[in-house]
Amino acid sequence: MKKFQKLLIVLSLTLITSLFLIGIALAMNSDEITKTSIRYADEQIKKQIENEFFNEYASGLDTKKTDFGLINDSFKDSKFGNGIPYSYLSKSFYDSGSDKEIAVFHGYIFPVLMKGKVVATVFAEINNDGKWSIFKVSSVTDIEEKANKAQGYLTNTETAKLILDERFGLSTLVAKNSDNTYRFIPIKDNSKLDVIESKSKSPEDLFAKIKSNKIMNSNEKGGSGNFNNNPNLSKNFIFPSLIALSSFLLAITIWFSKRKRSNS
Repeated sequence: MKKFQKLLIVLSLTLITSLFLIGIALAMNSDEITKTSIRYADEQIKKQIENEFFNEYASGLDTKKTDFGLINDSFKDSKFGNGIPYSYLSKSFYDSGSDKEIAVFHGYIFPVLMKGKVVATVFAEINNDGKWSIFKVSSVTDIEEKANKAQGYLTNTETAKLILDERFGLSTLVAKNSDNTYRFIPIKDNSKLDVIESKSKSPEDLFAKIKSNKIMNSNEKGGSGNFNNNPNLSKNFIFPSLIALSSFLLAITIWFSKRKRSNS
């Protein structure tokens, strides 16, 4: 009886550990924004992107630092802000205007700070090796500021995602209310989409504009008709999930093996 109780304890602990690992994996890809909070990239991801930036990008950026409004300063002396999650429009929304999944998590943006002022923005995503890496460095400096402004327009019952989708030239929050209704809160004007900063727009209106204008910037990464939405992100979930599942199955196997021996 005592052996059986010990095995139950082991199984319970294994299951708890499994659920914990899966929870961590899910949290890594959480991109929801509320009126009062943003789930930033964890420190491990931030450190990885910082290392890549200072080792592989800083020196090269210094050769064209005037494009970023710098004269005497060096990117080697810059600092990183928090990683803000951003998404792309989903294929289902583009195809049919479905609001079941309007936005799909794509990566993080990191403000690059010089003497407390944003001078550049780093876009990071998962590469083909399943590791976080820099996609591009932009001279745009006001994304975080405008996203924070739009965040202030959220109600207490709304959660949102930040969409930065270059395929459509779309920069906006998409907010979901507790009654499952949606609205877009743009952070940048786009005349082709009839989008005005801070002026709410319904999913139906935006979908109609995208379709009527056949908007898709084929020159940007992602290209015309490409809706993979960074499929490598799934590796963040699959690996710890496999570890968790393997651990649980191993515990089950040991339990049945010992039970069979005790009955023989």
